[in-house]
Amino acid sequence: MRCIFCLILFLALQLPAQETISLDRAREIALENSRELQTSELGFKMAVQKSREAFWGMVPSVSLTSLYQRKKDSPKMELPPGMEAEKEMRNVGIQLVQPIFYGGKLFLNYQIANKSKKIQHNLMVQSTIELLGDVEEKYFNLIEALELEQITRQNIQVSEKRLQIAELHYSNGTIPKSDYLQLQVENANSKVEILQIETLLNLRKREFANLLQNSNYLPDENSLNSYDDWISKTISWDDTEQKRITEELKKICTEANLGLRSLQEGIEINQKLKTMSKGNFLPTVNLSVDQSWTDSFTPDNKFEDDGWTVNLSASIPLFPIADNLTKYRYSAHQLKKSYLEKSITTDEVMIGLESAFYNFVSSAHQVKATEKALEYSQLTYDQMEERFRQGLISSNDLLSMDTMLKAAKTNLLTCRKNFVGAKSDIQKLLSFRNEEELFNQLYTN
Repeated sequence: MRCIFCLILFLALQLPAQETISLDRAREIALENSRELQTSELGFKMAVQKSREAFWGMVPSVSLTSLYQRKKDSPKMELPPGMEAEKEMRNVGIQLVQPIFYGGKLFLNYQIANKSKKIQHNLMVQSTIELLGDVEEKYFNLIEALELEQITRQNIQVSEKRLQIAELHYSNGTIPKSDYLQLQVENANSKVEILQIETLLNLRKREFANLLQNSNYLPDENSLNSYDDWISKTISWDDTEQKRITEELKKICTEANLGLRSLQEGIEINQKLKTMSKGNFLPTVNLSVDQSWTDSFTPDNKFEDDGWTVNLSASIPLFPIADNLTKYRYSAHQLKKSYLEKSITTDEVMIGLESAFYNFVSSAHQVKATEKALEYSQLTYDQMEERFRQGLISSNDLLSMDTMLKAAKTNLLTCRKNFVGAKSDIQKLLSFRNEEELFNQLYTN
């Protein structure tokens, strides 16, 4: 038995201790370990290579050529006396090819590749911002679950004490059996509730660990209180100030939102694709320069200079023309569609920004209101509990006040989390990587 105990103790000591980390540290860890972010970075690197490939398509290409040829003797071939048939031949050469005119396709293709590179860069930055938002969400979700567990456990302790007092009153005959049974039911319900909270807590821990790729970290439970100064400043805004800030945020969002910027890049790409489709009706011109040397295995066994040649070739499409016309019409429809998509998305982003901002302000006011509600609920509960100990009120009165107190604690926690969530929504829509950028914009001006 002693050996088993020692083994369990040894294994417990080997387990890594859980470390409490700040939100900033959680963000750093997530950025280091995120596979989604690594995928976005690879997509950007691929776009860079595509851009370089398009650039090199406009410069001359140089290639080396070689040829070896051997002929089989022909019995029907008759040659003059003293002359032998050439059975072998070697040829080497160098060729330079320069595209002269492709209807602007090469240059437009290079520009399109650069626009695609910008879109991939926007997606990479957007992935980073979304990852930081996910870290914040999972971080505060876990804090909420930890706080709920703490509140529920405190309620169980209080419930146990109340039950002991009720048992004493019941044995003395000062309260009816129904009141005593009600407190027993409330105590049992609290124990069921803690099981539900523990299930939620385990789920939140797994989500947080999966995001950080490490299960040894826990959030700092005081992090939610760090926004109190910003909450106090937010509730000082009047309606006029709120409207002014909303309009300023919309102006910033129009320029800074990475999704809208990517859609604009997409419009410019479609404009160039439409122009490229016009080039299908134009001629193409190529210039090539060739220089070669040949060795026919003559007695002196030397390569002879064949000279150099310059070729200027041109071609123009004649038939069919319908496929080129179809491509042009398709690109024109695609361009109109991209304009409409940006217009629709812009409206959605602006509505989302306005909604997030008013949720932000509303949550700040709700935090202050629930703080007052919690203060008054706690004072009232303390008085009611004292009267219950003296047998002056029934268990129904005390349980009613207890429910109100638990609701006030939970509401305050929820309102604080909603304030942070609304802040994160605004931050994402403005494509701000750091919350300090948002706070400087909101409160400095």
